[in-house]
Parts: sequence; C-alpha cells; structure tokens
Amino acid sequence: MGPVKRKPTMDGLASMWAKKNNGGVRKLEKDTISNILNSENRAFNLRVADPYLAYQRQGLGFTWSFFTPKDKQDIHLHGQPAVEIYGVFEGQFILWHKPMYERGALVWKKEVLNRDDWIEVEALHCHFGYWTAKEGYGTVLKAAGAGELAGVVRIGISGKTVCKECPVEKQCQKHPEMLPILKEYQKIFEERDWDMIGQGVKE
Repeated sequence: MGPVKRKPTMDGLASMWAKKNNGGVRKLEKDTISNILNSENRAFNLRVADPYLAYQRQGLGFTWSFFTPKDKQDIHLHGQPAVEIYGVFEGQFILWHKPMYERGALVWKKEVLNRDDWIEVEALHCHFGYWTAKEGYGTVLKAAGAGELAGVVRIGISGKTVCKECPVEKQCQKHPEMLPILKEYQKIFEERDWDMIGQGVKE
C-alpha cells in the first residue's frame, strides 16, 4: 500500500502560485483562482492589513480577496473611511444593507447582483451578503485611505465590526427575510439548505 495522497491546502496552492510570481508583477489566472478557492471553505486573501501568510502582501490602504458560497457570512460594517466593493464573476449574490444608525427592520434594502455586477458599500453601513446557490465566485476590494485596520472588534479599533461589537446592536432590528438566511450561513457549506436560500430571488 502506497503513501496516502493528501489534498493540497489553500495555503499550499497559494504559496506555490506566489513562488512563481514573486516579483513586482503577479499574474493570477482564472484556473489558479478556481483551484485555490476549491481547496478549502474560506476566502482567498491576497492583500490584507496584517499579512501573516507567505503569499499575502500588505494592502497599503486596501484589501483584496476572492470568495465563494463556501464562506460563512455575517452582518458587519467598516469604520471611516473604508469603502467595500463587491464584484460578481459567476453566480448570484444578494446584499442587504442599511445605515448604521437607522434601526428599524424596514430600513434594510436588498440588492440582487448577477454576473458582471458590482456594488460599493460606504463606511458605517451595515451589510450582509450571501450567494443564492452552491456555485459562484467573486472578488472583494476594500479601500481605507491612509491604511486599513486589522481584526474584528469595535469600530475605530478594528477593520471590521460585527453585530455583537456594535454600540447600537441592542436597539437594531433585522429584516425578517434575512433571519433564516443568516442562520443557514452560520452552518458549514455542506449542511446549508440551498433550496431555502435560493427561494424568492428576483432575476
């Protein structure tokens, strides 16, 4: 019996790509992106505020990632002066959003993004994005002026703030249509009810 072949990890595949592209210009082809994203259930982060993996580079005021339906999603916001931009390459992506200090359930707005659609989200806007089916991928860019804060905690201390760290969380209401989707997206990819997630979506 021969040695057991292990499936390449995202970090391994991304590091091999980075080694071949270690100069001032790095080419990233679609097949490479697909292989890296298919290797694990998380985003592929190329430019970040706090590079800690061999293939990552400092964003110098912006971050850059690729993501798929495999990722978990949550409601969050970014502090000033960050702007987050989502682009859809394949599949359908929904973005719910509202200004941070508007707290009623009906202030939430729903945007439907299909292939080649883009959307930008200003700072201090709560948002929750999700894919409507198992297939799809897109990119996320985040620009933050002089520099992007790292981590997930309170506004002004970290780059991302989720509901439990938000100062107005106890006074805020979520739209009822969001609640079952939020619950499903906290499950691992294989256990989500994709039929329920995709119901009632506009074309």
